[in-house]
Amino acid sequence: MNYLNPNTMPTEPASNLRPGDLVIVRSPEEIQATLDQNGTLDGLVFMPEMVDYIGQRMRVFRRLEKTCVEGSPYGIGEFHHNDVVLLEDNRCPGSSHDGCARSCMIFWKEAWLTKLKADDANKVVEPDPTAIAALRASLPLVVTNGIYFCQSTNLIHATRALSQIERLQKVVRDIQVGTYSVSQAIGLVLKPAFAKLLKLFFARVPETDRVKTPKFSLGLQPGDLVEIKSVAEIAETLDANGQNRGLQWSYDLAHYSNKRFRVSRRLEHMIVEFNGKMMNVSDTVLLDGASCPCKYVIGGCPRADLIYWREIWLRKIEEASPVSKSGAAQTNVAVCV
Repeated sequence: MNYLNPNTMPTEPASNLRPGDLVIVRSPEEIQATLDQNGTLDGLVFMPEMVDYIGQRMRVFRRLEKTCVEGSPYGIGEFHHNDVVLLEDNRCPGSSHDGCARSCMIFWKEAWLTKLKADDANKVVEPDPTAIAALRASLPLVVTNGIYFCQSTNLIHATRALSQIERLQKVVRDIQVGTYSVSQAIGLVLKPAFAKLLKLFFARVPETDRVKTPKFSLGLQPGDLVEIKSVAEIAETLDANGQNRGLQWSYDLAHYSNKRFRVSRRLEHMIVEFNGKMMNVSDTVLLDGASCPCKYVIGGCPRADLIYWREIWLRKIEEASPVSKSGAAQTNVAVCV
């Protein structure tokens, strides 16, 4: 294996990262130096799950010029110092938070990353195990009196409110840093502004006086192929508020109907962002590639949260195993659809 020499690596943290940039997570000593007694930098928590990425090479997925903040009085905020990025295929596994399966994208301060050159693309760094253990031990407890502490639950302290004018300014910035194309950005401004009119072009949920909604289990597992039911079929499972057993289905999810996806994971336990409490969930899954479109938020939200899907909204697609020339059945390789 080819190792990077820490003495020849850039000594300054990354800045102004862009989608596609190759980065490496900085050493435990460098990260420790950025954190306060609560394990945060500008209010953003460095979680125990993130320790496992130290020394790894990853690519920037997008800059996070703004984000939704659940339960906040302002809804959309920006990170202090505007120095947060998302990395590709980098969701929180919840391993240090009692198995929370929400699979949030992990937020990274640029101070925790170093930008690498193309020549370093196949090299790695072996962090000091003692320093790793020291950093992990210094991070605060993840739960106190039933309230969990993570990036999600502390997000309100890591962001500040954006005015409507600032949200529009952020759209321009999103174009500049490659988060959205010009056409996407225009759509994320116009669609929310004319939401009521646009709903005429989407399938609407019929009005209902249903109070109790049905429960149904498919027993889905990661890798299973499913098809999202039609809007009309989903509507039959909702109450007057558009919910199934408290889980909201919204108009901006209509474009996912009749499309196929792979199950990412079951959602059985999740930490609620606005109160920090663990919630038990049943008959619900996350799907690869089915993230929140935020069509009715001015300027959108690039946070890429996965949508929660009740199994009653899905149908499982049975896949036949291909048969080889010898007649023996072969196992399908799971590929995202």
